[in-house]
Amino acid sequence: MEKAEVIKAFHLMWDNYPESAMLVDKARNIVAANKIAPSTGRIAGQKCVLVEPLEQHKGCRAEEAWATGEASYRKKVGKFGDVVSFWVPIDGCPDYLVHFSVGSIKKYEYNV
Repeated sequence: MEKAEVIKAFHLMWDNYPESAMLVDKARNIVAANKIAPSTGRIAGQKCVLVEPLEQHKGCRAEEAWATGEASYRKKVGKFGDVVSFWVPIDGCPDYLVHFSVGSIKKYEYNV
């Protein structure tokens, strides 16, 4: 799949996601970002590892996801409670992954 096709597919799937989502390459470039991502400092063309605050990158699981070819995640406590971040490789596109979180922008109430 060509880069333009990967970017188009990313936007189709992630633009309306209510949290920040990025398409990242192995050089840590933000290749594409969904609509809300710029409000959190994540802008296409920038390095994801340079998004402030820098300490948020401790525990990054991108390399693990690329090495195994499987999704990886990390759970931490953020300003709204639990935050779960995911790094998801894209089948057929070994140089890219989608990185997104749940709970970093707002608190979600769960119906149990």
